[in-house]
Amino acid sequence: KLAKYIQDNLPLLVGIIILLLIWTISCTNSFFWDTVQFGSLHAHFYFESGFSNFFLPAEMDSGHPPFFGMYIAGAWKLLGKTLFVSHLALLPFILLLGFQYYKLVCNFIEGSWARTIAMLVFCLDPCLSGQFVLVSPDVILLLGFVISLRSVLENRKGMLTLGLVILCLISMRGYMISAALGCFYILKLFYPK
Repeated sequence: KLAKYIQDNLPLLVGIIILLLIWTISCTNSFFWDTVQFGSLHAHFYFESGFSNFFLPAEMDSGHPPFFGMYIAGAWKLLGKTLFVSHLALLPFILLLGFQYYKLVCNFIEGSWARTIAMLVFCLDPCLSGQFVLVSPDVILLLGFVISLRSVLENRKGMLTLGLVILCLISMRGYMISAALGCFYILKLFYPK
């Protein structure tokens, strides 16, 4: 039974193992570029203030929703204020993204080997793997996009709501992506094939 499960899900298991290896190698990487603001400064503000203010101070507010910083600060409150905990907080989203991508691939690609290659491309793509090694809200943003795209393709309205909520809670870019997905959804209604 286990052998059959592994055989049926080999591409997914390969992807998950690679994602875990990438995360393990990089879980001590420091904050970089805009992750300094979103993953560190915002989180420090909420952590130090004890979540007493919802709104960020003007000098660090770039207009994005503050929920990513709140999430990292919450992880620090629960597990300790360390860089490792910041990376650990993103691990579930990285793994969920790998799972959702695999499910998306299954809509287009047949065969275990072709799906395994698709998972390898996903895990080793420099743009994506560059996000996997950071404490970055873009991992969660991409997760929301893949969930939403799958939902439109599979006509799953409840899952679409979840994906759009994730997109809009993380970043202003999520609003733009949601609008693009709305246009795609409308086109799919008029041109189902």
